[in-house]
Amino acid sequence: MTSIEIHVDRSGVGNNYSFLAIDAMPNYIDTALPPAPADYHIWKYKAIYRLKDERVGHWSDEVSVVAVQS
Repeated sequence: MTSIEIHVDRSGVGNNYSFLAIDAMPNYIDTALPPAPADYHIWKYKAIYRLKDERVGHWSDEVSVVAVQS
């Protein structure tokens, strides 16, 4: 595969994914600002492999992270 396509759901209401990035290097870092201090959200991510400009295979399992500002 040449890259992965990453989608994110920051809505907190479920299955509201939007395109985030296409990444060809390991260890992608999401640079979105976290929520306001003393608040948190659960952000969900999913990805699919790409070969050149085409999606290949199936979407990954969903990964959830807690986004909080310290």
